[in-house]
Amino acid sequence: MNALAVSYDSYYEAPVTPQARSYELSYEKPPRSPRETMRDARAVAMLEALGWALTDDETPPSEDALRNFEVALRLLPDDLPATEPHISSFGSICLDWDKDPDNQLGIMIQAGNKIAYAAYFSGEKVNGSLDFEGSRLPEELSRHIASWIERG
Repeated sequence: MNALAVSYDSYYEAPVTPQARSYELSYEKPPRSPRETMRDARAVAMLEALGWALTDDETPPSEDALRNFEVALRLLPDDLPATEPHISSFGSICLDWDKDPDNQLGIMIQAGNKIAYAAYFSGEKVNGSLDFEGSRLPEELSRHIASWIERG
């Protein structure tokens, strides 16, 4: 019987040709770009930090906040460094970046698909609360994050 022939007993098993077997053994996943690797490392570090915050804090985050936190991690710009998340008394997940007293940014991922932010740039204060649909960061928030990165 050749490699492609299928007997009644092996009907539910897929036949494997020698060529397919050698391809299977030699196949490697396409390499990830350094940017994708760094983004994944940042996300893992921040998720681990959130895990520690969950054991330390008494108020658990809302289901919406947890789900949106994971999504937002993938959407944050690559130039934004990892930070340690903490959980507010309202169940929101908070992220703070403080380069110095004149360059601060805070993001609060809230229940109900909302993201609140506050930033301080050399005397200029901005804040707001925006809808977060999950496919991209709100434009207004993206502009303020870019400003924080530029001023660093």
